[in-house]
Parts: sequence; C-alpha cells; structure tokens
Amino acid sequence: MRTKSPVRRVEADKVLLADGSEIPYGILVWSTGFGPTNFVRELPFQKDPRGRIVTDEFLRVQGHSDIYALGDCAAAAGQNPPMTAQIAQHAGKYLAKSLNRLAASQPPTPFRDFSFGMLAYIGGYRALANTPGIRWRGFMTWLLWRSVYVTKLVSVRNKARVAFDWIKTWLFGRDVTTF
Repeated sequence: MRTKSPVRRVEADKVLLADGSEIPYGILVWSTGFGPTNFVRELPFQKDPRGRIVTDEFLRVQGHSDIYALGDCAAAAGQNPPMTAQIAQHAGKYLAKSLNRLAASQPPTPFRDFSFGMLAYIGGYRALANTPGIRWRGFMTWLLWRSVYVTKLVSVRNKARVAFDWIKTWLFGRDVTTF
C-alpha cells in the first residue's frame, strides 16, 4: 500500500509539508529506508529503472552542481553497488570529505564503492561470511559477526545495551512475550 508523501515541496532553504508547516534548513540530509520512497519518486530528477536518483561520479544529482544523493535512493553513474548499510556509510563518509575539500577550494575525487564483504546471521549461533578471498561459516563466524556488529554501534551506551541483551538472551532465552 502506497502512502501519500507528507512533503509537498522542497525549496533551497526549507521543506514545505502537506499540512502547511515548513521545516527550515541549511543542509538537508534525508534519511529513509530500503529503496526509493514516495518522496524520492516525486522529485523532478532523472531516475534509473529502479526509481533511484541518477548521480554523477561525485554523487551530485545529474544536472545539478550542489544537490547530492546517496544510499538506497541513489544510483552513482556507472556503478551498481548493493543497497547495504556498508555502502551507504562509505558514501556518507566520502560526501563529508568531498564537501570539506570543496570548502577548502580543493577538487573532490570521484566516489568508488567497495565492499569489505558480507556477514549474515543464519540462526543457531551460526553465521556466514563472504570476504575478499575467504568464505567462512559456523560458530566462529557467528562470533566474528557479533564483534563486527558491536564495533559498528556508535555509542558506548548502545554497545553495552546490546552486549547485555545478548548475554541475557543466551542465559534465559529469547523473550517473545508481548503486552
């Protein structure tokens, strides 16, 4: 089921919402989920067959020098990276460095996606890993998956919460009750 976008129009310094209110901004960072949203589909930019905004090698929207798109809603020219958090995080870091370079009157370098590999939990204290040159599976891979997961969390508080939750689940089993 498609829902109507709450965004009526995006201007240079504000987002106008359907109920008449507006959100002023200097730099707009729009973060949404897996794939293009109604908001992205309604934007007047060139799209690829999957509905993603087409960008150049610097993640600039085609035909615009100061509008950028990245992550699930964008398709970098000549590249078809998987829609993963790893690629989106890499693109975000790239864009931050590029904007800093532009602010220092230095030209940015083109974005090139890369992958450290894939980790996937498959249940029963087992995981799969597909890293450059090595494929792993089993309990040791599950430990690797857990350690990578915790290191990607931003705050010490969240790391502690997740680790505590994992220990609690291991000791007492998964809580499946609802209220």
